Amino acid sequence: GEQELVLVDGSNCLHRAFHGTYSAGLVNSRGEPTGALKVFMQMLLKIQADLSPTHICVMMDARNSTASRRALDAEYKANRGSMSDDLREQLPKARTALEAMGVCWKEHKEFEADDLIGLYARVASKDAEVCIISSDKDLAQLVGPRVRILSPGDKAEKAMDAEAVEKKWGVRPDQLGDLFALAGDAVDNIQGVPGIGPKKAANLLVHYRDLAGVLSAARALDPDALAAEAEAKEDEAK
Repeated sequence: GEQELVLVDGSNCLHRAFHGTYSAGLVNSRGEPTGALKVFMQMLLKIQADLSPTHICVMMDARNSTASRRALDAEYKANRGSMSDDLREQLPKARTALEAMGVCWKEHKEFEADDLIGLYARVASKDAEVCIISSDKDLAQLVGPRVRILSPGDKAEKAMDAEAVEKKWGVRPDQLGDLFALAGDAVDNIQGVPGIGPKKAANLLVHYRDLAGVLSAARALDPDALAAEAEAKEDEAK
């Protein structure tokens, strides 16, 4: 039968579990926080029950996995506070629990969980169906003929294919990176081009296909205000 690989964004799911009110205040007999861990395990069991994949792997952020991206942009995720000690305490337990369940998990000291998901999805989709479990919109760029994305906790039928991504964002999945470069991404503290929001960015990409096309057209339109702004921000957008 058809092989299906489920790639779980473990770091994303653990953060969602921790910040959900249903996990607040839960501790074990030693007084150690366990709420996020409990909800995370429940998420995994639901994923396995709903999707019945032939393979599953959980991708985790290593301790300093943002370093390579911050080398490119010092402001990357600079708007985020430090991780809660209560959540940090539960991360090793999550890895131990995954091993006890016989669930594959991966991390890499130089790459974030979503980088690993991107790599595995690209390779695995040559031979299998892939479903990514994450609420991280950046991962929607990976959606294609054999790759879908499903937000944690959503029913299986809500998994987004390329058509659903385009309906939500106004561009194809492969254009999302350029859309976020133009419009910016407040979650990751990525500055876009002044005066361009998601809707305007989508319209530009539909017309000019990609970031290079938008910037080329902006120069040709000079002295239009958009041209000056886009050219001034070209390096940042890239």
